[in-house]
Amino acid sequence: MTKRYRTKQQKAQDKVQPMTALPQHADAIGLDVGRAGFHISIPTPGMPPATWAVWYFDYKENPDWYITLTGLCRPGTVLVAEPTGWHYLSPIANVIQRATKARLFLVDHQISGKVRAAHVSSQKTDQTDARALALIAQDIRERKPVRGVSYHDQELENYVIHLRLLVNSQTRTTVEAARLKNRMRQLAHGMFPSLSEGTMWFTCLKYGKASPSQIRAWLSGERPAEITPPNWIRLQKFGALLPEYEITSEIVAATALELYERLATLQKSVTQLEAQIEQIVTNYPFDVITRRWMTVPYANPMYIAPLHVATHGKADQMETEQFKACLGAFPQVKSSGLTHQSRAHKKGYRPAMNTLFLWTLSLVRSTAPDNPIKRYFNGGEKQGGKKFTAARSKFARLLAAVARSENGYDPSMMKGNDAP
Repeated sequence: MTKRYRTKQQKAQDKVQPMTALPQHADAIGLDVGRAGFHISIPTPGMPPATWAVWYFDYKENPDWYITLTGLCRPGTVLVAEPTGWHYLSPIANVIQRATKARLFLVDHQISGKVRAAHVSSQKTDQTDARALALIAQDIRERKPVRGVSYHDQELENYVIHLRLLVNSQTRTTVEAARLKNRMRQLAHGMFPSLSEGTMWFTCLKYGKASPSQIRAWLSGERPAEITPPNWIRLQKFGALLPEYEITSEIVAATALELYERLATLQKSVTQLEAQIEQIVTNYPFDVITRRWMTVPYANPMYIAPLHVATHGKADQMETEQFKACLGAFPQVKSSGLTHQSRAHKKGYRPAMNTLFLWTLSLVRSTAPDNPIKRYFNGGEKQGGKKFTAARSKFARLLAAVARSENGYDPSMMKGNDAP
């Protein structure tokens, strides 16, 4: 295997300049943000981008990094970074937006990669990325057109971060509650098979009755005021199928009651989180887009919240393909006989991807009202129907159109557009 040697010029491109060489002010700055710190590059007039200086700020070694960064920025300074983990970018963005009058822009990774390969280096390093971002910042400063760039509003992002944490907590708590409920059904089946069917056993657990004999003894007494007569009759029919004698150990019955207390706590947390999420998405700054999406059939705040997080609250400003990428929605690209494959993807906010799946499933089912997604799913060549993946991508296009429409959802808005 041939060993590849790097030239002196390539090695010079990765050299980080000493901190003393940092200028007093800058009009354009490229920011490559990482976990432990960030690289910055500043354009040098008359020099090719591959030779521009790069400085590295380590959060531990340079605790006053924010003072140096704010000193570099003056009114009109343009900073450009790539989208990264919100917890990586937020401290820098907050400093820039709250302590300076500079402007921070985000550029798509693919765009910055093409700029780096064309003007800096084919090799991807933190230093070459910072130089490419500095070149993009210089173009924005000089009002040259740059694709894939958007202004970063950290105040809006702070709302999104709050919503993201709530959505993540609600998702995890819901999954944990569902798994615990399944384990309790297994325990119920081990106590007596009919206990695991339906929800009657969980009602009995609410009143502290777990074993078959405990349930029969409770149902032979007076009806609790909060249980309606029809429900009490159903419970009594349920209890009549249980044995009168004790077949469950006290330890197992006590374990069932302990698990129910944990389940009740999780379900209460889910209810509280959902109330908080609904309060947030129906108010500023998400209220306008929420009202538009709520006009779509089967819409609810729990479906809409992950979409706001995935699009960083800017769904109405996104191009359709950019919106689809945020939701991980891609059409099928391979089809041969009975084999259908979707394009592999890593993008997309997982709760939003799950929402898109469930929402699409509701729209294409037989009982759903007539809508363009259902027509698309049931139609197609020789009336054979479209595959669900393509219908999901179609629905992502519809959601993008609704977000940009002042009138919200219109059943005919996708008419004539058969492309996913």
